Amino acid sequence: RIVPLSTAAGFTTATDDPNLIGWPVVGADGAVAGTVGDLWINKADRLIRYLQLSGEGAPLLVPMMMSRVDRRRRRVVVHAITAAQFADVPRIAA
Repeated sequence: RIVPLSTAAGFTTATDDPNLIGWPVVGADGAVAGTVGDLWINKADRLIRYLQLSGEGAPLLVPMMMSRVDRRRRRVVVHAITAAQFADVPRIAA
């Protein structure tokens, strides 16, 4: 079951991993598309599956496997689409 980390009692990120909440999400063009608002985890696998992108409009989910965490610059980079193309990504309905 995939749920937001903020609602998953007893689950946290690993101590050595950065807290990505609040980090900017950058598209392939280098522009900021929004910020990480939450992490969605697969409780069975204990893996982060999606980043919840908060910005203009309703939040959307970005697959973690398509994201690269840039610890040095404290940002998340998605090389698959530009920042403007995030506007066309389906939003979270509920």
